[in-house]
Amino acid sequence: MFDKSDDLFALKVKGDSMKDEGIFEGDIAFVRKQQVASDGSVVVALIDNEALIKKFYFTLQGIRLEPANPKYQPIISKDVAILGKVIAVFRKYKK
Repeated sequence: MFDKSDDLFALKVKGDSMKDEGIFEGDIAFVRKQQVASDGSVVVALIDNEALIKKFYFTLQGIRLEPANPKYQPIISKDVAILGKVIAVFRKYKK
């Protein structure tokens, strides 16, 4: 599933802002460390010392971080650090 050369980290997902991408509260997101991303990638971004999982888009106004839940608004900022790209999600099966 993962390449041995991948530099990865994992985050526990909080909130429901990415539910329409199939990323739910309590999931573990596996993230490949990288500082750049292409439009539409699901990334972990750092804004004001808070790590967020969102879809990434580059715009003339700055970076747009788009949630995958219509109840949330996009975040547009020029002060964004990309920490990595989400490459997998683990969810414990609950019966």
